[in-house]
Parts: sequence; structure tokens; C-alpha cells
Amino acid sequence: SNGPYGGEQVGFFYDKAQWQRQEQATYWLSPTPSLPSLGWDAKHFRIVYSLKLYHKITGVPWHCWTTHLSAFGAKARLEGVKMISELIQPLMEQKPAPKLLLADDFNAHSRSAVYRQLQKWGNLGDAQRMASASNKRTAYTFSGVDARWTWQKLALHCLYPNYMHRRIDYVWASPAVQVAHCTTSRWTYAQGRYYPSDHLPVVVDCH
Repeated sequence: SNGPYGGEQVGFFYDKAQWQRQEQATYWLSPTPSLPSLGWDAKHFRIVYSLKLYHKITGVPWHCWTTHLSAFGAKARLEGVKMISELIQPLMEQKPAPKLLLADDFNAHSRSAVYRQLQKWGNLGDAQRMASASNKRTAYTFSGVDARWTWQKLALHCLYPNYMHRRIDYVWASPAVQVAHCTTSRWTYAQGRYYPSDHLPVVVDCH
């Protein structure tokens, strides 16, 4: 966060009975990652947060990262992905191969340059595509808070087909992670009419 001047914050929750926190760090997605700063053509502050967790039962460390890329700046998204890739590269070169997860709101679809570049630079896999074929499910993650098809949403979808019903939220995994399931939650409330958020949760079962 950037204190009283606004900024960006991403939450990370874990079970303290199962996991022990070892290291954490926050980087601003900008040319000055150690300082609260606006990056490239972004209109809002964006960060990447890293957390190293130690699994108390197996003794295996997990490197967990989460970020939120710019919704408006194409260059900021691409430069942000490049920066994240450079940050995780030393971890990916460790022996034994590390278990690493990156969860993000990419604000970019799976055919975008940003998606392709993270695969190329970061050597990470899309958990949805890594999951076994029997459990793989292609689903959008951005749909608007209202779960119903109203005439307003239908009109918006017809006029701007690239705006709604896109998959723009992902979980990425290092080669050492085995992904069993990857699904998108469709949980609703208020008699099934509304989603809790305009982004649907991506749920991954891995080890």
C-alpha cells in the first residue's frame, strides 16, 4: 500500500496450523520497484507480493506470489510481467526445483502478448492447462457482479464482445508443481442472482 496517498494492496490468506511464514516482500511494478511508484502507462499503482511458506507436515517450502496488472496500460502489463519474471528467475534456478505459484488478475486474455511472454520469460505453466484432461475446465473469470443475463448485459456483450466473459485471472505454477484440479467458482448469493465480485475465483488443487 502507499499509505494515506492511496496505492495498491493484495491480500494473501493461509492456514497457520498448516503453514509457517518465512519470508515476504512487496515490489511496485515500475522502474523503481522498491519505492511506491506508478509504472509506465499505468493509471493506478500496481504491486507484486511474494510470500515464502514452509509446510509444517511435509517440510517443503512454497514460494507464493500474487499480483494485479494494470487494467489500462498495455505497456505496464508487459513490463510488469517482465519484471515479475526477472524476480522469480533466481528461484527457478534453485536445486531442487522449487514449488512456486503465481496468482494474478492479468487484465489480459490467454491469447495476449502478456500471457505468452510470461510463459516464455517465467517458465511457468497455466494451471488450467496443467490440470489433468478429465478435470480441465475452460471458463471465463470476468463477468460482472450480476449473475443474470439482463438486456443491459446482453447489449454490452454484443457491442463489446471482448469486454465481458473473458478469462483474465490465472494461477501459474512452476514445473515442480503437480496440478490435479483447476476450476472457476460460480458461487452466487441473493437467490443466485449476484456474484460476490465481478471476478470469479480460480480454485486450484495441487501438490
